[in-house]
Amino acid sequence: MFKQALLSIWVAFAIPNSIASIRYSSSLKAINYVEISEDFLKAVKAGHSTLAYIDTLKKANENELADELNSDAKRIAFWLNIYNGFTQVILQKDPDQYQTCNSFFQSKR
Repeated sequence: MFKQALLSIWVAFAIPNSIASIRYSSSLKAINYVEISEDFLKAVKAGHSTLAYIDTLKKANENELADELNSDAKRIAFWLNIYNGFTQVILQKDPDQYQTCNSFFQSKR
């Protein structure tokens, strides 16, 4: 409990704002990927930096992710948030890609 409180204080003050909102589960090392995906989508919609979320997702451990996404509801929530977030990130960088739906969804990324 004390370690978790210290971690929360450290995260709030020592890490840049875009990273500070990354949520940890009860274990100090476990990251709640469903909540990360929610926060990522919220950051995209608000126009905030998403680099910390993307970095966290890049470093995700496949086994931990699979363990956390242990129900259909969690899997659907996670992947819809990630899909919608990255679609918006791509379109924010290059809005011309969405001139027609077909051209956007057919291009390789």
